Amino acid sequence: MWKHRWNATKRRSENAPEVYGLDRGCFGEENIEVCEQRGVALVQYPAARGMKTAERESHERNPAFKEGQRFRAGIEGASAYCSAVGG
Repeated sequence: MWKHRWNATKRRSENAPEVYGLDRGCFGEENIEVCEQRGVALVQYPAARGMKTAERESHERNPAFKEGQRFRAGIEGASAYCSAVGG
């Protein structure tokens, strides 16, 4: 599924996006590595649950990651509001 989104993103621009968001269902080390190999500066995904490696802890404390989390939360909130109000 994320590869379809990636192809749609690439059709809009020749350059890799600075930030690329993955849903929890697409989250995986392999997908993150592929995005980084394709030139994405920051891969944004929902914060991991349960036990985290030291590397994952460090990554999730990064200010850019935190900013992406706030952006994702805002989008989710707006989406939920539009669904509730608009039907």
